[in-house]
Amino acid sequence: MKRTGLIALLPAYALFILVARADAQTPGPIAPKLTDAHKLREQGKVDEAIAAYKRVAGAAGTHPHDRGGARLWLGHLLREKGSKHEAAQAYRGVADMQDAHPHDRGGAQMWVAHLLREDRKHNEARQAYSKVLQIEKAHPHDRGGAQTWIGVLHFENKAYAEVKQALSAVANAESAHPADRKRAQEYLKKISDAGK
Repeated sequence: MKRTGLIALLPAYALFILVARADAQTPGPIAPKLTDAHKLREQGKVDEAIAAYKRVAGAAGTHPHDRGGARLWLGHLLREKGSKHEAAQAYRGVADMQDAHPHDRGGAQMWVAHLLREDRKHNEARQAYSKVLQIEKAHPHDRGGAQTWIGVLHFENKAYAEVKQALSAVANAESAHPADRKRAQEYLKKISDAGK
């Protein structure tokens, strides 16, 4: 029996849908425009790099992982220029992108929390660090760092039971960054020495 019309096209259409879905889940090569933005940043052309990252972040058809990476670097450059409010907006944009790479999302959320902590907004910072822990597949260093800073902020509020809870897991975790493990151990020792 000879296939005609739409019926003949169904197998090809089904294959197209499967390939499109698979492509949406896996990052492809970095977009050339993102590579160009990275080169500008590496050459110290900060304003040009900022403009290039903005173009990538806003371009339709750019892979979500590239858009997220562009926004993350945009946040870094804006922060380095002293534009903390704009940097925080860029970081929040990445952290809220469900289809961005989880490492970019976790890193961006860490910077949201760091900026809040720098502004002495400790309760908001603690909540922001907690959000890092809610990002599935965030980088282990970001997860450990978030847990450590939650503990440090509890220490500053003299909430010692919460400090122990937050820092005990980090103090011996191989996946945590060595600096975070060390900081966690130091704060746990302070509590122990004070008999808290």
